[in-house]
Order: sequence, then C-alpha cells, then structure tokens
Amino acid sequence: MEIHIPTDSDTVRIEGSREGVASAKAELLELVDKMVSYVVDNVDVVVLVVVVVVVAAFDNSSST
Repeated sequence: MEIHIPTDSDTVRIEGSREGVASAKAELLELVDKMVSYVVDNVDVVVLVVVVVVVAAFDNSSST
C-alpha cells in the first residue's frame, strides 16, 4: 500500500490492492472528517493558534 500526497497538487493517490485502497480511502476520509469537526468545534482555539504562529514567525523574521 502506498499513499502519495504531492506538494504541488490537491490530489491524493492511493496505490495497492483493491481492498487495501478502499480501506486506506475510508481511513483517510474518517481522519479528514475528524479534523474538520475538531476545527469547527474549536474554531476559537484554532484561530488563536494561527495568530500565535503568525506573530512568532513575524517576530523571528524581524530579528534577522
């Protein structure tokens, strides 16, 4: 089973047996669903983390 996630595309390619591909696809879709649900349920926390990361990145780039 191989899962390819290229950095320059939004397409995930799963290669392997028919059963393995179906299983991997189901697991990936379940993971994405959980991630989306988490973000929706915790949007205030996610926004805060993004702001903190952006500020930290800005501080690091300003000091160089």
